[in-house]
Amino acid sequence: MNKKDTLIKYGFNQDQVHKILSSYIIQKEKDDNFEEKVKSTIEYELQYLSYMDILKQIVRNPSLITYSNAKLEDNRNNFRNLYNDDEITSMYRKEAKLQSLSKEKYNKRNSLFLSLNYSLIEIKKMFLTLPQLYYYDEQNILDRRDKLKKLGYNEQEINKMSVLFPQIYSLSEEHITSIIDYLKENNYTNEEIHIITTSFPAIFSKYNNKSDKNKKEKKITRIENTKLLFLKLNFTEEEFKYIFIKCPSIISYDQQNLEKKLLFFIENNEKEFVLNNPNHLKQSYITSYARKLFLENKGLKLSHNNFKIIFLAERDFKRKFKVTKDEVIKTYKKRLSKDYNTFKVHTK
Repeated sequence: MNKKDTLIKYGFNQDQVHKILSSYIIQKEKDDNFEEKVKSTIEYELQYLSYMDILKQIVRNPSLITYSNAKLEDNRNNFRNLYNDDEITSMYRKEAKLQSLSKEKYNKRNSLFLSLNYSLIEIKKMFLTLPQLYYYDEQNILDRRDKLKKLGYNEQEINKMSVLFPQIYSLSEEHITSIIDYLKENNYTNEEIHIITTSFPAIFSKYNNKSDKNKKEKKITRIENTKLLFLKLNFTEEEFKYIFIKCPSIISYDQQNLEKKLLFFIENNEKEFVLNNPNHLKQSYITSYARKLFLENKGLKLSHNNFKIIFLAERDFKRKFKVTKDEVIKTYKKRLSKDYNTFKVHTK
């Protein structure tokens, strides 16, 4: 059986077969033992991945077919000093080439970040988010750090930003300076820009989060649209600016969800509360509405003095009221939808 027929037999579609056979390393493989190698690779990977995921991994890294089970296990063992098997599998899914990473390169990249004063926990967090970082050129990493230093960030700030957003090591200087220039043009001080970008370095990415419906929306457009939403809901530009500085991640929120969160404060005459506590915008509007209904049904009269109880950490809320967030939401979910839609009509 030739290589093409073997791949079709094991469930690869025509496009996948074409991609695999286009690989130089696969072209060098002989037909006579090719099926044995495909079968062996799949049997090994079934310990960690579903059959369909294995096919995807092989398409992305056809050289896996040429590896013995011992080599596949050795490659996985290289990572086990820092990651568990679930974490390793998660990284493999994000970057299939990682299964071909040499132990020398793995250790060298970890050593580089240790020398830059990252802790092992920070290194692990970065690579779980962006495993491709193991393939980044060392000099490019150091050059990007130097550019950030020239923009006024110190070593500790660069480390903090890259742990939060490791993609910063792949961004061009233009991406970073365009955001800084935009903020300066909109009368943010250097100190305010520093606060925003160190606490939310993802602001430097070119586009908004991929999970957003408008995934090609540029970050600057996103800031403008978020400001317009605040203005539409009768916040002043200065109030938006204050909240944005304190909680810059609001620009990554789905606009409809953010509007619902803001309407919750407006409905309860607590606009000042969100100005004083902008980080409470991180809590889902469903949780806020459900907790309010739960507390009112318990006979608790909410006022400006105790409104913050709605935003207790989950652990503290459960300890105090013996109920979880999910249980509260489940109880009031139908009413939540009705109450929100009614209020939205009245505020138009």
